[in-house]
Amino acid sequence: QTAQLHCKADGFPIPKIIWKKLQSTLPLSRSHVFGNGSLSLSNVHSYDAGSYACRAESLFGSATAYATVVVRVPVRFSYVPPKRIFVTPGKTLMLRCSATGYPQPTVTWSRSAGQFSASTSVTNGTLTIKEI
Repeated sequence: QTAQLHCKADGFPIPKIIWKKLQSTLPLSRSHVFGNGSLSLSNVHSYDAGSYACRAESLFGSATAYATVVVRVPVRFSYVPPKRIFVTPGKTLMLRCSATGYPQPTVTWSRSAGQFSASTSVTNGTLTIKEI
């Protein structure tokens, strides 16, 4: 997708608008500053997230405004447990599942038939069932 940041400054002479990404550089091949002062970032990636500065400069001074870009990243599983697992009765079963995205997704577990027993817990996406 494309992100648009707007920056408008008035004055005489008309100020020049300069955009910068703080603690990094603007992606030159994917960024464009329009005549009205707006910044366009095309093909936005997670690493485009961060703070941006719009600086308006003229012969008589300058002013700076800041904007923050938050990039939402769709959820993707980074690890999925096997579909079928064989367990020895009386042993503990641990099933790990993890996902990435922004904001960070929370992994939850459910059971198709009824509730989990009291000896079941979920920690950081890992399902633990004691004494199956």
